[in-house]
Amino acid sequence: MGHDQTPEQRMRLIFISVGAINALLGAAIVLIYFGLLPINISYLNIPNWVIGILGATWFLSGVGVVAFAAMRVNK
Repeated sequence: MGHDQTPEQRMRLIFISVGAINALLGAAIVLIYFGLLPINISYLNIPNWVIGILGATWFLSGVGVVAFAAMRVNK
């Protein structure tokens, strides 16, 4: 980060970064749910549909945060 950024620009960058990380983690959980990533989650004793909903929610919320922060207009 450069020193010439305003606090609003820094917050925007933070929101985009955090949202992107959340979207990636949610996508990984969804891939595990669909069996595309070979990770065994059956030992957690959590129903498979709960894992799918958790991953989809996490992914969509991350995408929403990135979209909101990217489209926000600086005044």
